[in-house]
Amino acid sequence: MQTHLIQLKPKNKKKAVDFKTPEIVPSTFWIYKQKLKITFYTAIYIWQSKHSLASMRRFFMAFVAPQSYRDRLKARLEGSCNNCGHCCRVNFQCPFLRELPDGKGQCTIYLTKHAPKVCVAFPLDPWDLEEIQRAIAPNKCTFYFTPEKVEEPLVKRLPIKIRKLLKIGADA
Repeated sequence: MQTHLIQLKPKNKKKAVDFKTPEIVPSTFWIYKQKLKITFYTAIYIWQSKHSLASMRRFFMAFVAPQSYRDRLKARLEGSCNNCGHCCRVNFQCPFLRELPDGKGQCTIYLTKHAPKVCVAFPLDPWDLEEIQRAIAPNKCTFYFTPEKVEEPLVKRLPIKIRKLLKIGADA
């Protein structure tokens, strides 16, 4: 019996992505053993790969960054995961990635309590997304951040007559 789970999205998203649960869910001991191995490999590659440094940054930011910061950035996040699996194969093949017959990948623990916070928080911010785009090039990640809305300075919002009186930012 195979069930379908729905990935929850922020309020501004229009539709939820349908995920199939993996047929085989690994044991808890095996999961922790593999997480330890991933941590070890990331620590080794941190001196050889910029992506390992970005992964460590994402790990710490996922725990340390204020929720308001993460919410503000998640509100600008568009797109969805297309399950290509390229981000899971940057420095080494993630042991939790299962290859599907159609060439896509599926994480065996993403929808469980064991999902790494690094993976759940991805992409944390535009810098994080740029780093993964650089690492998986020429492939393309389907996530993107919309530009941040920048308000005009107060001076530009003042009527022209007042700007002329104050002699700041007067166009004429």
